[in-house]
Amino acid sequence: MSKLWLLSLGLLWAGTHAVQAAPLSWCAVDDPARTRNPSTATTPCPTPADPQTFPDRLALPLPCFGYMLMSKVVVSAKNVLDSQKVYLGSPPPDQLNNAITGLIEGPQVASLAGSFNQGEGPRDPKKPVDLSRLNGRSYYVALYPLTQPQASRIQAIKEVGADPPAASCQKISDAISAARPGEVRPITALSWFDANELLRLYQTWLLARDRAAIAAHRAPALPWEQGSPAYLRLPTEAEWEYAARGGAAAQQDQGMRLYKVVDQRTGKTREPDIEEIAPLRDSSNPDSQSPLLGTRLPNRLGLYDLLGNVEQITLDPFRLTRPDELHGQAGGYIVRGAHYLISRDKIDVGHRREMPYFDSNGETRGELVGVRFALSVPVFVGGVSPNPNLRYVADLQNRPQSEALEAAQRQLTVNTPTDPDRGQANAKVTELLAQANSLDQQKLRQQLDAIKTDLDRSNAKLDVAAEAARRETLEGAVLLAVNVRALRHSSETNRLLTDMLTSKTKACRLGPEDLGFRLDWLARIRDRIGELEAVVHPTYNYYLSRLQDLARLPEDQRNAAADAVARAFRSRGLAQYEEFENVVVRQTTTLATSRNALSDKLRSTWSQEIYDALKKEPPK
Repeated sequence: MSKLWLLSLGLLWAGTHAVQAAPLSWCAVDDPARTRNPSTATTPCPTPADPQTFPDRLALPLPCFGYMLMSKVVVSAKNVLDSQKVYLGSPPPDQLNNAITGLIEGPQVASLAGSFNQGEGPRDPKKPVDLSRLNGRSYYVALYPLTQPQASRIQAIKEVGADPPAASCQKISDAISAARPGEVRPITALSWFDANELLRLYQTWLLARDRAAIAAHRAPALPWEQGSPAYLRLPTEAEWEYAARGGAAAQQDQGMRLYKVVDQRTGKTREPDIEEIAPLRDSSNPDSQSPLLGTRLPNRLGLYDLLGNVEQITLDPFRLTRPDELHGQAGGYIVRGAHYLISRDKIDVGHRREMPYFDSNGETRGELVGVRFALSVPVFVGGVSPNPNLRYVADLQNRPQSEALEAAQRQLTVNTPTDPDRGQANAKVTELLAQANSLDQQKLRQQLDAIKTDLDRSNAKLDVAAEAARRETLEGAVLLAVNVRALRHSSETNRLLTDMLTSKTKACRLGPEDLGFRLDWLARIRDRIGELEAVVHPTYNYYLSRLQDLARLPEDQRNAAADAVARAFRSRGLAQYEEFENVVVRQTTTLATSRNALSDKLRSTWSQEIYDALKKEPPK
């Protein structure tokens, strides 16, 4: 990339001044994967979308021209108090013989909610959001770890002030002019405080830029959630891993070491080889530079270099993962992503490591540690002025949010559907509290006895319902196992038969028209077989999630459910299903003793166990 080339791109100050930029200007530096991709390398950089629509791809301006690209991460939610259970971490290869590793990066369950009240799709900035009927919530995460050119432009604010002159920007362009388009590396050797100082500088610059834009009656570059501007911060550990997994953080995904990618040829989601996503280096050469960014496949959200480049700082203090919950001691900070010199068998989307904030020399700076920014807003955002000319005014009272929070809280308590007897008990408690000062001891005793009777009756009903639910979950898991085997057996048998028929058809002496017709017919059958095979994987994943539900039950409840289901199968003339039930019970017991986490090895082994449950044809 020559100096003349950079100058022709107009790599100049882009604060409150007009920017003149030729095509390919900013994305040659700030979107290295695009520049390295032959199909997009020679096309103009995309025009940034309106940030107030909450686009899937957000572009935040940078000092001295350029953009930081961010991807929207959607979390399930129907109202403002909804949160999603996400299953993070992963079991080490041998949980029992590697207790320390299990305490560092073992499985954990967290609650995650988005910051912005906009989930799937864009938002119309002219229409208020119905806070009681959300289509998910979201937050943003940077497409890449912070790059060296981006960090130099942010640091320029500290050196020359919030309004860098063109000469200072030219020095920055000169500093990166030796690199070719797309050859960009992450900034490294950051402490937790360095990362936050970069955030502070960049956020302060963005806010100053937006204040000038609002004063000139232009829309700000930062998205606004109601009456509050968004701000950059470090991602929480849960936000980082959920985004890294591409939003796939259900129970059955917990043991998957690598995140899924979209196949560039077929457009379908698949599991990658480790070399496709992690640019690993030879650990015997620790002086090698950090790998270039954007040279490997992104995850399903378009995020690059999540594994095997540089470790990335998160907001949370480090805590050990006990079998039941996170330990109470808060230590250093957490870095995620497994750096490029780590052993390949430790590359894992659940890999985490503690970095102390300080050591004897002062702030701790990891030589292989970088940072990836997130974009968020406060929990209590400001209200929106009814005057459209005062759209971007902060700190107004937000009555709609308060009302939405109160309504959501009522749904979680008073309005939650319950057994009628329990509802009567709740009503009596409310009445009792209202009359507490006027009741004598005898009447109080009578009221309490009535409440206890209602609760006993309700508890009995709930116990019966819970017992039935346990049996149905186990029976459903057995039927899923039968279905998984039947689907796999059918697809394999039909594919073998089709291949045989194809071979024999080609060997026959048929006319071109007749031969073409038969081969086309066999090709359509193969397509149908492919559709059948595509069902096997999600069905098996659903089966695994049911096993995890069962594994959370106490052993005596699992045993009672197993006995009841076995009796039910025999009474219905389905005794052969007991072979599958034995597999389900055995696999559930293994999960219960291994912190309910699924490794890749267990997934593969258990799939074969299901297939081998019957040596004969599966029941029809």
